[in-house]
Amino acid sequence: MAESKIFDPIHGFITISPLMKRILATPEMHRLRDLKQLGATSYVFPGATHTRLSHSIGVSHLAGLVMTVLRTNHPELAIRERDIELARIAGLVHDLGHGPYSHLYDDRVIGPEEPKHEVRGCKMFREMVRKYQLQLRPQEVDMVTAMVNPSGEQIHNWRYQIVANKACQVDVDKIDYLQRDVYYLGLKYGGEYSRLLTEGRVCWVDSVVGRPTREIAWPEKLQYEIFSLFATRYRLHKQVYNHPVVKAHEFCLVEIMRGLRRKGVPFMQLTDATVLCRTRASAPMLQTLANRDVPKLVGETVKQRKPGPVAPSPRTILDLIIDEVKIGFGGGENPLARVNYYGPECNQAAGWYARLLDPQKASFCIPALHEETLLRLYTTDRSREGIARAQDHWKQLKNTYALMDTVE
Repeated sequence: MAESKIFDPIHGFITISPLMKRILATPEMHRLRDLKQLGATSYVFPGATHTRLSHSIGVSHLAGLVMTVLRTNHPELAIRERDIELARIAGLVHDLGHGPYSHLYDDRVIGPEEPKHEVRGCKMFREMVRKYQLQLRPQEVDMVTAMVNPSGEQIHNWRYQIVANKACQVDVDKIDYLQRDVYYLGLKYGGEYSRLLTEGRVCWVDSVVGRPTREIAWPEKLQYEIFSLFATRYRLHKQVYNHPVVKAHEFCLVEIMRGLRRKGVPFMQLTDATVLCRTRASAPMLQTLANRDVPKLVGETVKQRKPGPVAPSPRTILDLIIDEVKIGFGGGENPLARVNYYGPECNQAAGWYARLLDPQKASFCIPALHEETLLRLYTTDRSREGIARAQDHWKQLKNTYALMDTVE
């Protein structure tokens, strides 16, 4: 079977292998057509209607590009054409396990003990290989799922840092969705990341596993480009993904999805269209969305210091919703401090070695802090009296958190 081509507005023509074409033709992949990449943001930004499928095809393309570059620059790795195809398949299926409305399903609908989308997706992919008799050996299936959801020492293995880099979060998944989201949102600050895709090298680093490992590193001169990558992510979270009106619509969508789960709707049937289906979802809540009668934002502030986890967020008290939203460069430690860099003297003859650098020494523009927590108050009572009561509560809430910020 000959290769096929797909035109993508971000990357142009993308070549698809026969095996990838078979994977794309499955109901599991077709389901991704009905999952908006940006979830509820289309209620505020009408252009944000691109899908998980188009993003997955883009990630597949970039994974193949990075692997091809590494094969050229590192003949000692003996990267085969099949290795490149496996990386592309990992990019293609990495979002199989997503529920409706982007990360909302994982964050707010399922229980804390239930597996997240990466685990669900890997399980689905294994079942697809069996059900459709895809031409993949067991060890190849293991490799693909590890690229999607690396764990343990795999996190510090270069092969498992291309699609989902859990070491420093610089990966093709992030590069594609930032470019794609900015394009469809119509924003002008997407950044230019071609050098991150073509100048990464596999280097020896002093790893946290207690022995040197071979991980992906970038030239020292690209420190600001990597900062720009995470700065764009922060800006999108601040202005788009966590826009207060987007979050207000999410409060309603969560209730609908919980209702569908109680009705026992199978996961494969849970898509954005199912959530908005008038014959299956909560009619009153759908009417609330249609009328844009969603909770109203009363106030927002940035918390200077994040207190310990004392209550779930968001939490509802009568007609008030208190929401704490953590945004930044990435979860956990500052990802900028975990990126490995190689110097100009590094090459095949001298040996490929890389090291961590202090991100603040690269530019005065790079901040010392990498995340913040937004504190918001909404009210479901949109009457004049209800809003007045909520505003009084907001003053008390701000004072409470201001006091907590001063306590060390």
